[in-house]
Amino acid sequence: MNKRLLISSALIVALSGCAATHEKTAAADIKFSTAPATNTQRWWLAFNDPLMDSLADELVAQNIDIKIATTRVTEARAIAQQTRARLFPELALSGSTTRSNTNPGTTGPATISRGGFDAAWEVDLFGGLRADTDAATARAIAAGENVNDIRNSVVADLMRAIIEWRQATQTLQTTNALLAAQDHQIHLFSVRAEAGLIDTSFVTRARAEREQTATQIPLATAAAFAAQYQIERLLGKPSNALADELRNVREQQVSIPESKTVLDTSIDAMRARPDIRAAEADLNGARADLASARANLWPKLNLSGFFGVQDVAGGLLVADNPLWSIGAGISAPLFNFGRLHAAVDAADSRSQRAVSTYENTVLAALQETHTALADYLNGLNSLTQQTAALHYRQETVALADERFRLGLTDMTDLTTAQTELNRAAILLIERNSATAIAYIRLQKALATSVMGDDAVASE
Repeated sequence: MNKRLLISSALIVALSGCAATHEKTAAADIKFSTAPATNTQRWWLAFNDPLMDSLADELVAQNIDIKIATTRVTEARAIAQQTRARLFPELALSGSTTRSNTNPGTTGPATISRGGFDAAWEVDLFGGLRADTDAATARAIAAGENVNDIRNSVVADLMRAIIEWRQATQTLQTTNALLAAQDHQIHLFSVRAEAGLIDTSFVTRARAEREQTATQIPLATAAAFAAQYQIERLLGKPSNALADELRNVREQQVSIPESKTVLDTSIDAMRARPDIRAAEADLNGARADLASARANLWPKLNLSGFFGVQDVAGGLLVADNPLWSIGAGISAPLFNFGRLHAAVDAADSRSQRAVSTYENTVLAALQETHTALADYLNGLNSLTQQTAALHYRQETVALADERFRLGLTDMTDLTTAQTELNRAAILLIERNSATAIAYIRLQKALATSVMGDDAVASE
């Protein structure tokens, strides 16, 4: 009897140990690494902007959207592990003590104490439990890919905000330089007008042009503050928390990465986009839900068992120790008024919707990538042309000024040339920033910043 007790106990412990081992292994299937991104993933290094470099690592650690999405990953993994545990037997300790006079064969009260192990197991005959596990695992993978997608987006948003901040500060710097030149021109005109050499309307026109240029100051200041607030929000900081740091940042012109580094990136990289992988995982989860719903149409088999001992006081005749029991039960749906078939239809509809969502995600990725690539390449061409236009505008102003000083022309040519130069200078800043933002959009479309070991990955 003791030998059977030891063998049965060992068998139950072994089964529970196998279940625990499987759970630990499965929980490790979906990994999260906080390793720093490689230089290939740090595509913003191509801008040679120290501000981008210093804020990028802080972003991943401090961004609130990433933190929220990471908690969803933890939740999804726990649900997946919980669902996976249903594939294996459950083992529980039980004990009870009762005293009554209702036991057969006794004339007085008797006390019965019983304790042991209860085991229960639903045999997955038709794959319903396995399908539930696959669905939960797929959703955990989708949650991880959503973290990657959010991180890819917030990295791009941060770099875009920095570009916009650079654009605003450069616009302020350029506008102030233009205003200084216009003030000098107004002074020159005023002296000539007082001497009767030119009409005073030229002075008025120059002052009007200066005021028109000055309108860039409040607009650029507002844009700089908006970009600063965006940077602070992305880093999880209150407004004006970075005011002093940004005030001390060295001013520099936005540099545009070369097109070769972009064209060397294969369009096949889109297949690794986290939103596409998340949509694929959602599709797998929906198909697993459909398999689970179909499995519910078939019978279920449950096994149960008990192994333990009891102690009796009161003269009651009972079985010798140890106590044991083994049982099996089967249940099958008979009449449910179409509830289970309706569940299959609903799961099938969700599966079809997931297919359409996946297709739509792929098409949107193609559109986003091709649009960003076209904007970037055309932006480079436009930037080259605008740079040349600015150079010619500067030469035109120099020639008009020289002709005016020699008395070969009046103030009209010089004023017109200066106005065109001002517009060309501001437009060059805008074109430069637009091309840089197009490059950022392209890197976001290719999901470069989440490829590799630093991503939330499913293996």
